[in-house]
Amino acid sequence: MYKMTCKRQNYLEWQEYFMSIAFLSAQRSKDPTTQVGACIVNKENKVVGIGYNGMPIGCNDDVMPWNRNTINGSSENWLKSKIPYVCHAELNAVLNKNCADVKGCIIYVALFPCNLCAQIIIQSGISDVVYYCDKYPEHLETRAAKHLMDMAGVQYRQFVPKQCTVEINFSLIEATAGQVPTLSTCHQICSDGASKSNDAVKEESSKQIHQDSSGNNTTSRNMSGKRQNYLEWEEYFMSMAFLSAQRSKDPRTQVGACIVNREKKIVGIGYNGMPIGCCDDIMPWNRATDKSDAAWLESKSPYVCHAELNAVLNKNSADIKGCTIYVALFPCNKCAQVVIQSGISDVVYYSDKYHDQPDFQASRHLLSTAGVTYRQFRPRQEKIIIDFGVGRAVEEDNSQTDYNEDTSENSGNAQAPIDTMSYTDENLNNNNVCKDQTSENENSIDQLNLENIIANSHALEASLEVGWMNEIQELRYALLSFTLAAAVAIFSWYTSSSKFMEFNHF
Repeated sequence: MYKMTCKRQNYLEWQEYFMSIAFLSAQRSKDPTTQVGACIVNKENKVVGIGYNGMPIGCNDDVMPWNRNTINGSSENWLKSKIPYVCHAELNAVLNKNCADVKGCIIYVALFPCNLCAQIIIQSGISDVVYYCDKYPEHLETRAAKHLMDMAGVQYRQFVPKQCTVEINFSLIEATAGQVPTLSTCHQICSDGASKSNDAVKEESSKQIHQDSSGNNTTSRNMSGKRQNYLEWEEYFMSMAFLSAQRSKDPRTQVGACIVNREKKIVGIGYNGMPIGCCDDIMPWNRATDKSDAAWLESKSPYVCHAELNAVLNKNSADIKGCTIYVALFPCNKCAQVVIQSGISDVVYYSDKYHDQPDFQASRHLLSTAGVTYRQFRPRQEKIIIDFGVGRAVEEDNSQTDYNEDTSENSGNAQAPIDTMSYTDENLNNNNVCKDQTSENENSIDQLNLENIIANSHALEASLEVGWMNEIQELRYALLSFTLAAAVAIFSWYTSSSKFMEFNHF
């Protein structure tokens, strides 16, 4: 049971939070074999861009091909595959930014970027890349990406999660104090209250991964059609609000909010917490036990900023007029004022458990009078699990086929086949597959590097020769100028002397 006077301890740390956003966004992808998400964060730890891999806007997902280019690598098969058409997560995250630029930002991504994505990262000014999996370090695209980022000074490092899973449980918002479960790396509390070990959770999650929304087994699903069990927009946005709530230090109530514009782009995220600069370890977190002034001042009530306020203040756009806000709890009257004044037109909430309290009665009156619509969100599923490890077991079943498919497509999309939200580098050491092709690629790279070194040495010699010739020519000009100046000076002195005057007089 939580101590109400202390802050919550098992909140998501920043890096886990940002990578979880990337993994959650990947659940929007229609790609049946590879779902990748990306999250861009500025120096103030504000999310400024989110994206996932998918077809370009206006290209019908039901018409475009989703299969891989696996037969002979011919041009005809390549054009009939997804490779030349799919936009990668990094590209979409950069283009979905809601700020002037992303210079100096950090991008969190599930898979190490390919060379084309590295170009976008460098050109957009992103300074750091945090990736979860570098599954194919020997692929030409990956090696080229690392070479580009090394030359450009872009730092990259691998993310190591502190916990196996992050669970988004919509039912937890209805829990009362003392019933709030904790997430850990070894156990989860299930909806029936029983504790399950990681192995059990992984087994259960693995089964979920192999089932679509109707419960059908998808192990042998059709890879040429789009993925069917992707997150719908409203589930995605409400899940983002619930995920953000896990950053809250409030031991009793964790609430998140997500603001979305008309183009379905996330423009603001927030969660309840103390104001910036107010130490979480010093501020009170208990609720007022009575209505006296002393009890109120010693509680969290007069100090905590609500999720709606923080989401509005964290916006990365000029304004949020006409936007929709997704929030776990129905807004109080103070938050309703912020919603109305900021121009938000719609409120989508999950729980209205304080419906009869005066603050919320006043809120409904304000929203209705201002013409702001509000409606309750009904999830199709109770839980969404972001699992950083369960994909290992899933990929072991299909690792041989998937790896062969990936090595046969030397294209910009050299990304690993990943089911739903599971990413892994389990097969990094399985390099015996297509060994001859890998050796040939490495030899070609070495030959190319040797040719580049020779060409660069010739160019350097030529530049040095030209440089020396230029310096010698400049020295000759300097000596000539000095000689002429000295001659003029001597002649001037001699003409002005008395001997010269006497010689002329004679």
